[in-house]
Amino acid sequence: LHTWNFNVEARPGNGGCTFVNNTSNNFGGAIFAEGTSTLQLDNVTISGNGSDSADKGGAIFGYGGNVSFDIKTININQTVAKTSGGAIHLQDGSTCKFNNATITDCTSKGNGGGISISNNASLDITSGKINNNHANGGSGGGVYASASKFTMTNGEINNNTASLHGGGVWFANNVDNASAKTFSFGGGSISNNTSGGFGGGVCIYTGSVGGSSFSLTGGSINGNRAEVGGGIYLNGWNAYTVNLYNTNVESNNAYLGGGVLVYNCGLNYKNGFIRHNKANKREGITAPKTMFNTNHSQYVNSADVVNTELSGIGGGIYATNGTVKFDLTDKKFGLYSNLADYGADDIFSTPSSASANATMQLPTPNDMDIIDGFEVPKTSLFWAEDYVEGDLNFDKKPDNAGAGPNKRYRTLLYERSEELGKAKFVPDTYQNNYIMAALGYNFVYGIIKKSGMNNGETAIIDIYEGELTTTEGRTPLYRVALTADGTGTAEKHILLHPGTWTVIESKWSWTYNGTAQSAQSNDVRTISGQPAIVRSLIDTSSQALRTFSFTNTKKNNITPNSEAIKQNTFK
Repeated sequence: LHTWNFNVEARPGNGGCTFVNNTSNNFGGAIFAEGTSTLQLDNVTISGNGSDSADKGGAIFGYGGNVSFDIKTININQTVAKTSGGAIHLQDGSTCKFNNATITDCTSKGNGGGISISNNASLDITSGKINNNHANGGSGGGVYASASKFTMTNGEINNNTASLHGGGVWFANNVDNASAKTFSFGGGSISNNTSGGFGGGVCIYTGSVGGSSFSLTGGSINGNRAEVGGGIYLNGWNAYTVNLYNTNVESNNAYLGGGVLVYNCGLNYKNGFIRHNKANKREGITAPKTMFNTNHSQYVNSADVVNTELSGIGGGIYATNGTVKFDLTDKKFGLYSNLADYGADDIFSTPSSASANATMQLPTPNDMDIIDGFEVPKTSLFWAEDYVEGDLNFDKKPDNAGAGPNKRYRTLLYERSEELGKAKFVPDTYQNNYIMAALGYNFVYGIIKKSGMNNGETAIIDIYEGELTTTEGRTPLYRVALTADGTGTAEKHILLHPGTWTVIESKWSWTYNGTAQSAQSNDVRTISGQPAIVRSLIDTSSQALRTFSFTNTKKNNITPNSEAIKQNTFK
């Protein structure tokens, strides 16, 4: 179908229509609209069109500012284009409203596996599905938008692939006279997409031309993969700021910036989660010696390409050369539980060179909305230093960072190091500093020791939060079972948050005379007839203060049968 200065309607009341296995040598495997044309398509199926012959728009091609499409309940599948728009290509001002329509299994050998729009074109998606499409020779597996207007509300862009950038969406601005140039994502899902370069879910690569605006104001960007910027890649060429509001970035993967990578761009983030993302190590590449003044990309043959010498940095956010701000006014933001194989589990920030500028606003952990398995009180959370092991530029960290050792935060955890409490960043706005951070929490490694038991005997230690005078009506927060070894002693380590704790030997071991031992004379008590230790701890407490020791003496007037019954009942 070729329309020029003509209107077309295909509606359910008219029986709808089907386009199957059509080809074009140039544009639009099924439909080519130009001039002044309006096409209203409802209950339409376009399948198997394009083959290798349609240059642009395997199913539909729109050309010119007076061409508009109103597409509803349409199914486009298995269409192919040689250069752009496996299903639809719009350019030079043409517009398309896309409501409750589906584009699946379409392919471009260049850009835009599903849809491609360029030079002031406009695409408005409401509750549509752009899934399982492929840009085999270019960018934008689901949607490729260049110097145009792209708006999405409550739709799906899932399971698409791009051999270059933007597995789900590629948005660029490189035309001076293009007037639209906006990207708005207002809900829905951009998930499980893959790119071979920048931005598994979304790649915004503005170029230096001004006049664009960007906002992501709801929905989820989950499960995407890329070389860098697993969920979102932002390159604003020092001209733009992206607003990311009410949007969750979760479970994405990349070698750098598992969740979000920010480069030469501003980012304002409010009301959403950046969590469970991962920066993976690259096979054959060891941990970098430093990440200070480094860059994720290299400029080769007039194009940015991935710097493959780096990997495993910035599980949540990787930021160089820009300003990253977090608005915690509503306290509905969380940045946590991200992982990086080599450093900076949650946040990485540095200028890429001595002449560049990078600003990172570390949010106050107490104001973050921490859920899903975080039982640590918010007051115990802090930003911990998480540098590459043996970093050669560890001394470049900010002056108001802690005095912790040059080790990863997880290493300090594993070693149960007393240096943990020293490895802290103060929440602040850092400019041109070297930040590698993980969300940490103040805690105390408590040590429970029990001696004086016969080999194989078991004692129970109850641990209560706060200072107790009686156990009546109280339930212990933890209960630790200690079984004596061949020396008659037992020891276990427990994780406590800073505060006051009451540790009591349970009454079940009634045939023993229990005695509490302490490093302080005033913290041994008898509570409800049992030996107890009450102690206030902080994250830097010494090992002596973190150790709760109890010893027993076997009573002389024992009734063996009663004791045996008691022990068997417990088991």
